[in-house]
Amino acid sequence: MSKAVQQIPLNLKHIESQGREDFLVSDCNAQAAQAIDQWPRWANFSIIIQGAEACGKSHLLSIWAERSGAKLVSAEAFIAQGWTAYSEVKALAIDGVDALIGDREAEQQLFHIYNHMRESEGHLLLASETVPKELDFVLPDLGSRLRSVPLYHIDQPDDALLAAILVKMFSDRNLRIGADVLNYVTPRIERSFSAARAFVDAADHRALATKRGITIPIAREVLLSE
Repeated sequence: MSKAVQQIPLNLKHIESQGREDFLVSDCNAQAAQAIDQWPRWANFSIIIQGAEACGKSHLLSIWAERSGAKLVSAEAFIAQGWTAYSEVKALAIDGVDALIGDREAEQQLFHIYNHMRESEGHLLLASETVPKELDFVLPDLGSRLRSVPLYHIDQPDDALLAAILVKMFSDRNLRIGADVLNYVTPRIERSFSAARAFVDAADHRALATKRGITIPIAREVLLSE
């Protein structure tokens, strides 16, 4: 019998824990995590964390912002405010920076803040789903600068990390997943952070709707519906 705990049947928004102790490290993300831990002893004033959606980039940016006192903004918020809104900060993290590439005005704003942080001896942390060398820059100078920034890639999780991620994601929702369910699910879902998140979200909603715990039958229904 599963050891899963019954979820309270209320559709409450869950909060993901974002502390350093909550970031699960494996071979796929160890270098990126180490780079964050090494601040402020970076060899360069700026680094880029790159990886697929939901791989933990935003979590690392949040950890760094807490540790360094940096201002953390999305790419959209950065453009909406304009680079001068951040000209007084000594450390800045921009999430989803690849969304700005291809738009001349957005690239100019990014180019200005890059140069400003370098000249003012600040620190700039960027997160991107795409490696800079694969992006089509409008401004060649910006492209050459970002392609020279140290890049730390986050790969898709191995089995051990995937299992740990599932446990954490359920725990963030105040749910505990039994070992039997975990052993059933881990070899059957795509090896990706986004797939793990999608499974947990669907399993949680199905359990709430049917007033059941997170069991193998629930897991099987979710996997078959994908």
